[in-house]
Amino acid sequence: IDGSGGVWATHNANLSKYDPIQDRFLLKLQTKSNEFNGLNKKVKQKFALLNDIPNQCFWIARETGLYRYDLNTEHLQTTPIRSFSTPFKIIKVNPTTIIIATNEEWICYDIRTQRSFRAPKPSTEWVIYSTKPNQWIYCDTKRRIWEITIQNGQFSRPRLTDINPERSVIRSITTLPNQTGPKVLWCGLVTGGLNVVDPDNNNTYRDFNARCNEINGFHYRRILDIYQDSKHSIWL
Repeated sequence: IDGSGGVWATHNANLSKYDPIQDRFLLKLQTKSNEFNGLNKKVKQKFALLNDIPNQCFWIARETGLYRYDLNTEHLQTTPIRSFSTPFKIIKVNPTTIIIATNEEWICYDIRTQRSFRAPKPSTEWVIYSTKPNQWIYCDTKRRIWEITIQNGQFSRPRLTDINPERSVIRSITTLPNQTGPKVLWCGLVTGGLNVVDPDNNNTYRDFNARCNEINGFHYRRILDIYQDSKHSIWL
């Protein structure tokens, strides 16, 4: 959802916008190349997108590099980053810095200076999220949650947090992408239900809805994304 309330969707490296008059999604950007279409008819091209509302653009990562899609002009712009290993997530850790996670590395990109640097990435299970400025968390294959910070143009060594210490409670994590200030984590539980974790308050848990498969319950154990609309309602 963009800053004007427009609804966008991605499918197999294509970008579409919902037209309420025609009641259908209209193709706005086809990033998959004709060469890729011809050689890989049954293969989906990897594609990651960040909705950068303050700058009124989408950041798009694919194997051929990082791109900026301007929502006002509907024009796709290239960046100095021209190649990736398989990208799967883009996050924003401060107003001018984005992090691209690929299957092999972290990539830090300054949207103001267009400079970037890369570092090897450990094996992870869940996508990454930023909960504080210049910091993000990720989960390894053993469901341990680690924290990384960026300072003076360098990544810190991963630090093991005390979130999910028994590694048996949380199934997935997410957070509101456009919320400012310290963020809470919304956690899908292995047992079903939804919890809220406050990293700035000793990682305290609060049951949001623990009843699964009941009326008004939370049916699925994994949260893919979470959003907040202009009326502060939560959408899962």
